[in-house]
Formats: sequence, structure tokens, C-alpha cells
Amino acid sequence: MFLPNVSQEATGDAARFARDGAGYGGRNSWPKDAPRRLSSRLLGRHSMSFFIDPAISDIERGLSTWHWIDIGDKQPLRVTAFGDVFFLDSENHVWFLDRMEGNLEHAFSSIDEMNGILESEEGQESFLLAAFILRAEREGMFLNEGECYEWKVPPVLGAGVEFQNICKMNFVTALNVSGQLHKYLRDLPPDDAISKVTVDGA
Repeated sequence: MFLPNVSQEATGDAARFARDGAGYGGRNSWPKDAPRRLSSRLLGRHSMSFFIDPAISDIERGLSTWHWIDIGDKQPLRVTAFGDVFFLDSENHVWFLDRMEGNLEHAFSSIDEMNGILESEEGQESFLLAAFILRAEREGMFLNEGECYEWKVPPVLGAGVEFQNICKMNFVTALNVSGQLHKYLRDLPPDDAISKVTVDGA
């Protein structure tokens, strides 16, 4: 499997993480000292930092490796600064493609509900990873056009959900690679082990 920019030794645990979440809490596995989200009243001031605005053609290129997850006729609605994608379906329900966990789930019954939830601390915690973004900006790690935040080593391979594991990456590459990785892990037979995942420059 071809993946860009990271080399990571892994074991069969990675396949189990991908299939059934064993040992991996994903977005709910924050360290005890992880920063909390800002008060909801501050979301408006910072909301532009929490999203990026890639071209539709770039989203389509990034999604080309996610064909296995049944996106169907859902249309991209918004893209977070971590490259996760909100979709709108034909009934105006909102779906969330979570790159870190490799899931596409029904998230909100309407855009209004989405907007309300994303103004709450819980919504920011669950969907936007806002505290990491704000810390990145405090430390001068601003996104350039066409970039999103990414994990140096994907948490699904056992790496920490922590600021030290964050970098910047081309958005198309990040979305495309995460689709490859999750499909690869999910397709592994139960008893197979991953000896090595090699990520080279795209």
C-alpha cells in the first residue's frame, strides 16, 4: 500500500483497532491533561480557524479512496481544519466523515442542528478538535492554502491523540491516504499482523 510521509512499525493490534476499537478510544481517548474547548460564546470569533475551504475538485480527489464507505449521493457541506468532511444527503440530514476513526455516520438531522451543536463545548470536542487548532495557531502553526492538520502517526496505529503528534499536510493527500489506510486495516484477516506500514513522499 502506498502512503505519503510517515514510517511506522505496527502489530496486529492496528487491525483490531480498525475493526472493533480494541485499545483505541479515538476522539474519546483524550489524555487527562488535554485542553478543553473554549466556551461556546467564543466559537464565532474563531470559527474560521476550525474549517478550511478546499475546491470541490480537491474534495473529490481526496474522497477517491473512500469508495468502500458508501458516501453515495451525499454532497460535501463543510470541511474541518483536520480534513474531516460534513456531508448533506437528499433529506437534508448531515453526515460526518471522521478521518481519524474511518467512519461515516449520521450526525445531525438538519444544518440548523449542526450549527447549534458546533456552538457547544461538546460539539467542538467531538467534531472540530478546536483546542488543538487554537494551540497550533498560538505556536505559529498556521495552515497554508490547500493544507489541513494531520497526525504524524495515525492514532489507529496506536499513536497518541496529542498535540505533539500533529503536523500539517496537503489536504488531498491527507484525505486520500486516510481512506487507503482504513480500508487496508479493515480488510485484514483477523489473525494477520502488520509488520510495517511505510509512508513515502507523494
